[in-house]
Amino acid sequence: MNRKSTIIAIVAIALMLAGIAWAVSRLYREDKPRQASANTEYPLLRAVPADAAAVFCFDGSAKAQSVLADSVGVLKAFLAPEDPTLTAFLAKAGESRMLVSLHNSGSLVPLVATELPSADSTLLAPYEALALKAGLKTAYQDGLLLASRSETLLNSSRRHLDEGLCILEAPGLEDLTGRIGGAAVAF
Repeated sequence: MNRKSTIIAIVAIALMLAGIAWAVSRLYREDKPRQASANTEYPLLRAVPADAAAVFCFDGSAKAQSVLADSVGVLKAFLAPEDPTLTAFLAKAGESRMLVSLHNSGSLVPLVATELPSADSTLLAPYEALALKAGLKTAYQDGLLLASRSETLLNSSRRHLDEGLCILEAPGLEDLTGRIGGAAVAF
């Protein structure tokens, strides 16, 4: 190799090493993940894991409660065609802002997130009793009561809340939430 070829090879190796160092530093940086904007009309979406197949949001109004109590409603078909205990839990949760997300795990597994102001045991007790009767596991975090049949789904939701991840980071979803509204909304 002549001198010119040696210099070109050294420069190429230096550029490759710099590129690898940049990629590794970008991969392992300590920055917090980008949080979706907080000005959304649907703040409960921050608890929804990214693998949700569908999300239903309810604003806690009488109109939303009537949608939840509808005997031929869309949630009954997916969640509880013949399960009055789950229907009772959804009715109680529907008294506040809530959402139900459906996740595919061989069958549709629901995650219910209900906005509650505090973790006071007297406030949580009726929700937890109904959830237990319906076969749901519960967890309280960041002002939300989370309930699901799947412990894995609960942990995933809690991880999303801890890490600041949000389903609104999905392309186009944040724009969509700004264009729609109502007492009961499905995504």
